[in-house]
Amino acid sequence: MGSESLELPSPDILRDLDAWMRVSRVGYVVIGGLAASILGNPRTTKDIDILASLDESQWERFLREAERLDFVPRREDCIAFAQCNRVLQVRHSASGVDVDVVLSGMPFEEHVISRAQTVSVGSATVPVATREDLIVMKAVASRPRDVGDIESLLQTAVQIDWDYVLHWVDMFSAALDQPDILGMVQGFRERYGRL
Repeated sequence: MGSESLELPSPDILRDLDAWMRVSRVGYVVIGGLAASILGNPRTTKDIDILASLDESQWERFLREAERLDFVPRREDCIAFAQCNRVLQVRHSASGVDVDVVLSGMPFEEHVISRAQTVSVGSATVPVATREDLIVMKAVASRPRDVGDIESLLQTAVQIDWDYVLHWVDMFSAALDQPDILGMVQGFRERYGRL
């Protein structure tokens, strides 16, 4: 894995993040650019994205616990923003690193959390989304950086469960009426079918 050469802005941030989730008894998984860097080729990422399983009735308590563990809201209307966007935006005070807590709302997201793999990053141990789940999420987002991350995840993979990936991508592609998403992933399968 690429975690050996991955540099975090602060060696304590992932430990603090994991402590916050444990104290709050919240299931979570690291996603986004950091997860792609851990499992693929390391790349620069300015923030940390996690996917968390947390009922809306617990959001305020969750934020209060965050402040005790050095995470502060990045906006005054943090809860209202989360109600509209399903993202709690906080900052790790000690390092200044932004953390986006994506609040799960779909069965697929709960599935991603349940399939997390435990990975050591520096002195921290955290749950990280599987390579397959990252490919699905990044295919749905389909920004240039996400497509690059898919390539990186495939370049460093030993094995890929293509049936799983294509099943979920097909479902999202149909739901979003974006057949190009499925076509892109099928193209990756043709190039990396040996995995």
